[in-house]
Amino acid sequence: MPDKIVSTDILIYYNQVLPMAVDLLAITESIKRLAQKGQVEQVAFGIQQRQEMIDQFKVIEKKWAPMLKIQKCISPLIAHGNKNEIGNKNEIQYWVKHIRKIIEKVKQLDLEIKTLVDHEQKRVAAELNKVSGNHALIKKYIPSRINAPEYFSLSI
Repeated sequence: MPDKIVSTDILIYYNQVLPMAVDLLAITESIKRLAQKGQVEQVAFGIQQRQEMIDQFKVIEKKWAPMLKIQKCISPLIAHGNKNEIGNKNEIQYWVKHIRKIIEKVKQLDLEIKTLVDHEQKRVAAELNKVSGNHALIKKYIPSRINAPEYFSLSI
């Protein structure tokens, strides 16, 4: 009977985690689309939303950690139980596999986002160097904007 309670609790856990993993994937995909468009401010907002979701994952994980440890210990015992318990174990294994696929997809998207953001950062840095170089030229020939040097004066 305790095995039934544990496997039911594990099913409840995965019922909470799976939708969150799907939402995490959706947020990550939207961040990638924004990064492709170069919309840096929205990327930052998306990353903040994503971090909040990851924090929720951590809370759930902390809450369910003892139950997950028990599940790992009794998992071999469940396999030798009745057909209902084996069905629960198969369902749990399916959910674990599905969640792992989602997390792998999120990791892949993270790498793509990082590449896009790095490219955008390099582009902006190059533009900044151009502007900074022009600003340095202006400072060289016009040391003060209030008092222009005589060689810029149009008066005779």
